[in-house]
Formats: sequence, structure tokens, C-alpha cells
Amino acid sequence: MTLRIQLVLWCVFLLHSLKSESMQINQLDSSWEFRKSTETTWHRAQVPGSIHTDLFQNKLIPDPFFGTNEQQLQWIDTCDWVYRNIFTCSSQLLGSDEVELIFEGLDTYAEVTLNGERILSADNMFRRWTIPCKKILHVGKNTLQIYFTSAVKKGKGLAAKMPYTLPAEERVITRKAAYQYGWDWGPRFVSCGIWKPVSLLAYNRFHLTDFFIRQESLTDSFAELNAFLTVQGVDSGALSVRIFNRTQGTQELVPVYYRPGINKFKIHLTLANPVKWWCRGETMT
Repeated sequence: MTLRIQLVLWCVFLLHSLKSESMQINQLDSSWEFRKSTETTWHRAQVPGSIHTDLFQNKLIPDPFFGTNEQQLQWIDTCDWVYRNIFTCSSQLLGSDEVELIFEGLDTYAEVTLNGERILSADNMFRRWTIPCKKILHVGKNTLQIYFTSAVKKGKGLAAKMPYTLPAEERVITRKAAYQYGWDWGPRFVSCGIWKPVSLLAYNRFHLTDFFIRQESLTDSFAELNAFLTVQGVDSGALSVRIFNRTQGTQELVPVYYRPGINKFKIHLTLANPVKWWCRGETMT
């Protein structure tokens, strides 16, 4: 049972707010190219996307979902593929206290280099990767390159090192969407690529990286909640968290102090006379 969000919305934000002038986000969603690791010719890539869609859009393979084309396209997952983006950084962006490169989703085994320096070895399709990179970036042109190793070959190699036999080998050991390996309702296309957005985040002093509210207890009279905040700090300082209760029209300030690095805060909230949420069409019994 949860609180009815429409009626009892708690809004939490930092008083020394993350305004647009103190935070800059550059989406790296254009000018991407790809090639097979053994070739030298680059082709236009779409990000977010995948190697199968990029090959098809460049007319390098037929429609994977037409007829029996699935059978003749199984070679794709045995190859390694390389993506790159040559982008420009301004002096304003690099004048920020910190710059982070954020990958929302890489599928799956990927070695990432920035201006020739390795910054990430990814091995999980489902997680987000954040890499501080201000010291590696230059004013002007920068080169971001991602080398995707065949998940089939990599998975089989990892499975072979296990002291016991795994069912479905690489499918079980690889943190990757299982449907890509084939299902009764779909073809087998073990893909790779940049399947979620990539961006550069520049900020000064600190920024809020995560926030959620957990309901601890609930009665007709009170709701006990905890708000959890994660702040990435560049320096040390004091912040004020302003909490609004929109239903009751009240607010309070809670001071918190952050240091360089990751800071986690828990703020206890009490809500009187909470309005309970019920599924549409159902009534309380």
C-alpha cells in the first residue's frame, strides 16, 4: 500500500540548486561511426542503436526479419565491432569543476578509450557507467572509441573457466538480454552496440546523482518515510534540503554537509493523515 502521489507529493531539492548555469549536459548522440574490427572503412552509426540496425541502415545486410535471412546473418555475433565519436569540447565546459562521461547502456563487453586512454571496461548491458574525464578531455576535438568484443565468444570463454557445466553457456554467464540468443517467439540475433544515450555532464562543486523515497510504515494517522539522497561532491560545503508538503502547505529546511566524493544522506519524513492509494475500480474493505 502506498501514498497517493497526486495528493501527497513530497518535493525535495537542494537550495544551492542545480541550475542550468552550474550544470551543463552535452548529448553525444550524433556523428557516431562504426566498423568491423578487422576492417578500416567507417560507416555511419545511429546512437542509441545496435550493430544489426546499423548494418541494415547502411545496406550492408538484408532485412534481418525477412524470410529466412536470420540464418545467413549469424556471422555478425562472431565478430568484434568498433564505434567512435569525434566531438568538440568548449573551454566553457572544461572550465567546470568536474566533467563526467555517462553511458546509460553499453551492450555488452566493451573497452572504452578517450583520446587514446582506456577509461572503462564494461561487462553489463543493464547498468549505467559514469567516468570522471575532465583531465583527459581537450579544448577542441576529442575522440571517444568503444571496442565491442563478441559476447558469444567472450561468454563461451568465461563459461569454459567454470569448474562445472552451465546450461546455455554464454547466455547464463553474460549480463545481457536473454532474448537476443533466440526464443520460441523470436529470432537469434546476439547484438552489440550503444543501446542507450551517451552524454557529457559538467558541473561545479556538487550534483545530485540519486534520490528516492521509501515508505517505512503506514497507518491511518501517520506515514513514516525516509528520503535517500546521493550527492557527488567536488569540494566540501553545506547544503539545505527544502521539503514541501503540498497537501498540508508546509515546508521545512534540513541542513546537510557534503565532502569530496560520494555522499549519502537519509532524511526522515512524517506525514499526518495520509491518503492511501487503491487500484482503479477497487474500494477499501
